[in-house]
Order: sequence, then C-alpha cells, then structure tokens
Amino acid sequence: MAHDIVAAEESAFDPGYFVDWKSTGVGNGDPLDRFTCSFGYEDDPQAIAVDIDATTVYVDRANRAGTLAGFAANCSLIRADNNAMAPIHLVFAQPVSAAGAHVSALTWGRGGLGKQYQAILTARMADSLQRYTVSVPFRLSNTPGEAPFIGMQVEGGAALVSEIWFDVQGETYGSPAPIQVVIDELWFHQ
Repeated sequence: MAHDIVAAEESAFDPGYFVDWKSTGVGNGDPLDRFTCSFGYEDDPQAIAVDIDATTVYVDRANRAGTLAGFAANCSLIRADNNAMAPIHLVFAQPVSAAGAHVSALTWGRGGLGKQYQAILTARMADSLQRYTVSVPFRLSNTPGEAPFIGMQVEGGAALVSEIWFDVQGETYGSPAPIQVVIDELWFHQ
C-alpha cells in the first residue's frame, strides 16, 4: 500500500516526543564524536542516530537573547557544517510517522540576514528507497523565534519513515551559501 508524506505544521506535534540535543552531554559548540539518543517510555522506546560521517555536527544552545539564527532563547541545537548534500542526517531505529524541527542557517558574517532561503526536509520510507521532500521558504533572521518550522507526516499515521535529512539552500541569487545548517529540538511521533 502506497503512503504519501505531506507537510506538517508545528501544532501537529503537540503532544509528541522531542529530543533535547543537550542530553548528549557534549559542551556548547563542541563537535559530536558519536551520538545515538536512546529514550522514550518503556512501551515506546526509540533510538535516533546522528550521522557524523559526511560532515561535522556540533551541539549548541541558542544564546540567552535567542539571536542565533532566529531560534528561541536557550533552546538546544545541532549545527552541521554545510559540506555534505544534506548536512543533518538522522536515522531512526524504529520508523516514525512524523518528524520536524525549526531550521535555519549560519552564513559568513551578517551577509545572509534578510535574504530568502528554503528550508528542506527529506524523508526516506523504511519499506522502500522512496524519498519525499517538503520545503518552506523563509527570510534569514536573528530575531528570536523567527526560525521556520518544517515538518512532515505520513498520511494515515503509519510509522514508515526511517531517515530524515535537513538542509537549507539560498532561494535567490545573492543569498550567500550557508556555512552551517542548524535545527533545534527534534519533534516526532512513533
């Protein structure tokens, strides 16, 4: 039976599970050398692996003013160097039916602020090699809370997504390429 993946609003994840990246125990700004986050309730365990083979991934926290790429103050983040096809790659041990996060980018200096970008979320189905992509246009900002939310869900609620990738690309000529892609706490449904 074919299932489609569609865009999901932030409200679709309340209630839901989320990953606080600071639970890795890695200090602010330090790179991950490996990371698999295991958590959940006894009847609903989950493990999420952060792929660090293609790029360097850092754990961070938005500063108290919330001015890091438009994220809410003090939220936990992972930042990935933008030297891979899709810098943030997460693998679920148990497939999920929905996933999403606020996403933004860091550029050299302030050159990207105010420019148009596309937040991109790609999901791979566990039962096939088929991938689905959703995207959201946004204007890069350092204003707290302005990082856009991008999410996806399987129509019908079947837990079929085994991997996701987050990326950011310049939407127009003159939008500097991101040097890092950044997401805050990951929300998902089993």
